[in-house]
Amino acid sequence: MRTGPGPSIEIPRACLGAAFAALMASACSPPPHAAVVACTGTNVMDYHVEKDCTVTVERFKQSTTATIQTDTRKRKAVVTGQFTVREGTVRVELRSSAGSAAEAVISPGNPGTVEGTLPLRRHNNDIHIRFHPEGEAVGVEGSVHFEAR
Repeated sequence: MRTGPGPSIEIPRACLGAAFAALMASACSPPPHAAVVACTGTNVMDYHVEKDCTVTVERFKQSTTATIQTDTRKRKAVVTGQFTVREGTVRVELRSSAGSAAEAVISPGNPGTVEGTLPLRRHNNDIHIRFHPEGEAVGVEGSVHFEAR
């Protein structure tokens, strides 16, 4: 009959620290095919919203989408985006919940611009930028500006 706890397992703290650091590093790095969005701008009481965003996709073979949250009560957004790619050819599509608003095809040395006024719905007022590569594409970079009106 057992009277105390079972045998204990001793794990050196250095091993735990290394495992934790590896876990945190892997959790913070998006996969290469992910469209990464970073935005700065103003948002006054969800009424006056204006943002500048950067969009990057490291490497991808299948379509991927960048989503930009508008966080506004307004019903329209005026959007302009400029995009480049290091390798490959990519069709860039500007979309809202109502459908496609503009398209451009980009390739190395041939940047593209998409512009449009998008309707925003109350429940899903995000802006979507879809990237459709022809084969593999590497190094998509872009800047997107929008203003809710």
